[in-house]
Amino acid sequence: MKIREEFSIHETLDNLLNVKIKSRNQIIGILLQTLLDIQIYNNDSPKLGKFEIYQNKKLSRINYISKNRIFSIHLPFTIKKEDFTFKIFDNNIDIIIDYQILKVLQKFHQKHWFNDRNYVGDFYDKLDEFDEIIKDEEIQVGSVVEKIYYLILKLNNYEVGYIRFDYDPSGENGEIHPLYHFDVNCVENATFKIGLNGKWDSYDMFDLFDSTTKCYFINKEL
Repeated sequence: MKIREEFSIHETLDNLLNVKIKSRNQIIGILLQTLLDIQIYNNDSPKLGKFEIYQNKKLSRINYISKNRIFSIHLPFTIKKEDFTFKIFDNNIDIIIDYQILKVLQKFHQKHWFNDRNYVGDFYDKLDEFDEIIKDEEIQVGSVVEKIYYLILKLNNYEVGYIRFDYDPSGENGEIHPLYHFDVNCVENATFKIGLNGKWDSYDMFDLFDSTTKCYFINKEL
């Protein structure tokens, strides 16, 4: 299986992307809106940028592309194109993640179920709230509810794999803040920079993560 597709960024997603990203919680919000935009795929409406998905047997990424920046995250689900629509799957439990499930997951996100400090035990303390949200969304009790709970747990253990390429002429400061650089990780006390010698494009970013292609090397200068 191999897929590479380009999608338009519209207003709701653009608003999420234009806030400084400091946490996994923000990235999960971006991921859910991205999957909703894939579900309601519409490249005819006005767009404010683009994102690309790329998947093969070893790689599953989303790149968000603007003029001077590309940031990339891990895509934890499988995308399959069928005619002019896209379906989203979780292969571990054989579930199609449709529009209704994504809207419900967004509701849980709004209720802070994906905070960075959540632990598995916290969810058992929130079962009443879980039942209330499910009832409000008019989801029938059964296997779908169990799958939503599984997806909540999965997203709370989701390794986001955040990396951002920046071309930053306004902030350039020699070797302290190079013109071209990677920012790796989003949490402030865990992030670090890697200086680069030139500009990267979306293809380069996908290639960086593809374990079937040649590896990149960091040349340390003394």
